[in-house]
Amino acid sequence: MKVPPEIEFINVKYKYTIDMLTQDGFPIYLQFFRHFAKYKKDSPIDYGVSLTEMAVMMQKKTPFLKTELLVLNFSVYFNKYLFEAFCNWLPKQVNTILQELIWLDGMTDLQVYNKIGKYISYYDSHSSRYGSGGWALLAEYRIFNVQRIHDLRHSKTTSCIRISLLPELKEKVKTFVPHPPFYHWVAQAEKPRALYYFDATNQLFTELSQISNYVLSGNLKYSSKGMPIESSFTKLAKSISINEFYPNPNAPLHRLRLDLLVGCFKYLDASFIDADIPTFLQNFLQKSDVVPQSASFMLHYLGGVQKVRWNKSGFQQLFAVFRTLPKDGWISVDNLFDYFAYRDLKIPLYEEISDQGKIQHPNLDAYYYDNPKQVNVFTAHYYVWQALLRGSVFLYASLGLMEVAYGNVDTSDLGGSYYSPYDGLSHFKLTPLGAYVLGITKTYQTPAGIEEAYSLVLSKDELQIVVKKGAESLDKLLSLFCIRISPTRYQFSDAVFLKSCQSSKDIEQKIKLFKQKVGVDLPPNWSAYFKQMLANTKMVKRNSKYVVFSLEATNNALHQLVAKDAQLKQLVHKAEGFNLVVLSDNQLKFTTRMRELGYLIE
Repeated sequence: MKVPPEIEFINVKYKYTIDMLTQDGFPIYLQFFRHFAKYKKDSPIDYGVSLTEMAVMMQKKTPFLKTELLVLNFSVYFNKYLFEAFCNWLPKQVNTILQELIWLDGMTDLQVYNKIGKYISYYDSHSSRYGSGGWALLAEYRIFNVQRIHDLRHSKTTSCIRISLLPELKEKVKTFVPHPPFYHWVAQAEKPRALYYFDATNQLFTELSQISNYVLSGNLKYSSKGMPIESSFTKLAKSISINEFYPNPNAPLHRLRLDLLVGCFKYLDASFIDADIPTFLQNFLQKSDVVPQSASFMLHYLGGVQKVRWNKSGFQQLFAVFRTLPKDGWISVDNLFDYFAYRDLKIPLYEEISDQGKIQHPNLDAYYYDNPKQVNVFTAHYYVWQALLRGSVFLYASLGLMEVAYGNVDTSDLGGSYYSPYDGLSHFKLTPLGAYVLGITKTYQTPAGIEEAYSLVLSKDELQIVVKKGAESLDKLLSLFCIRISPTRYQFSDAVFLKSCQSSKDIEQKIKLFKQKVGVDLPPNWSAYFKQMLANTKMVKRNSKYVVFSLEATNNALHQLVAKDAQLKQLVHKAEGFNLVVLSDNQLKFTTRMRELGYLIE
């Protein structure tokens, strides 16, 4: 019997022996072909194998040859009609799992149980072939590859069984089976049933101005570990009214949205500011590192996340995936995860976490395998990757880009009753602002009726600002540029404005920030003043060609020595008071001559 090239390729890659080929799923394939060859040998359909030859081979009483074993074990995966016949012949539950594993990287026995309501493994004290420690697969599931992995989700054990298909078999079968439903986005028009809904459209424009003003004013203080100091965070929460996701929730949820916004805006600077909030959000999400850098805020319920390196390109890939969302309709969280799983989108949101990683799950006890309570490469999928995916949806909702539907989260036991504060998410959809910011639509109209948080007037005669509305919220903003001279009047100050500037580029960015934040056209006197301020940066230059040495003011002998020494006269370019100006190129000659005269210059 001739072995097809694709089957021979698998044999060469995995180096199968005859013993290996007669184990695992061989009895299932043999039983199938005995049944199939008997009833289909006269079929006109091309099954990719000679059914007459198969029927003859099934009558053999002696052991099969290796070539025959290879065809028996793998040929069902390389022909559309033969694979369909094999799937129809399999027990329904085995076929259900096979159809899943065509698209998934693998499934644990717990995931299989959730899918079909039955376990696929059992404890056999006489065998550890299909999972060390006495765990074995049921016979009908031995067509799958199996491995033992550590998984804290598996109730009160340190390990579980994970099954999969060979990648080469998956890729071939994918070419002749239909895509599963959630391979695509499946949007529903009707609003899903949920305890809570959140849409930030109406308050977003006011909130973003307030929180960005607060952060840019330097009012948020951070610890040495990079997290906001609690008292500073509390003050922020009191001074700015931010709509939260949950009404009066328990501790891990009490300021979920504020955590996400501050985590994002911690890295805000004037370079992100543009003419309007939609454009600002586009630049903010696409051209900066703020989302990956804010991941530790997203996972604030875990310990040690500040030490994990977040993958910038991974979050850019996530942004690209969100850009494929439909502009209308609700997407389920199951659709979200299946979309990634069925397409094998392994987006690296963080660098690989090993057993020596620094992320810790605070509620694990000594019973579990991971001691001292570290999240390993397997459990990170639940505590980190899935949490970051759901958390990113909540972050986009915080920024008004998505509307979310969600329920309560029982936060009594991390790792038991929940895995992240975002577990309550059930559905989400793009808002018109989100569709525009992600580039799905080309235009966006700010909703009518959104009230301005403040209003002000720039004087046309002098550099003063008069506040007409919202003086309290404007105070922190205007303190970046002005001095307050009355409850509603501010005087522009060069010293305040230039305090944090180091170059003309910084001045340009701060002028841009000023224009965006005041929200009105600059009168001619203001425009002229800023133009002159930029021109002034070229009026005074640092001169690195010279270095200054200062003499002790009361040492007259030293003064006379320097004044009369012929060599020093040639090196000192200019002297004022007790200071000597020397060309940088002559600095070594000057210090050497002073050493010769008995003066060491440190």
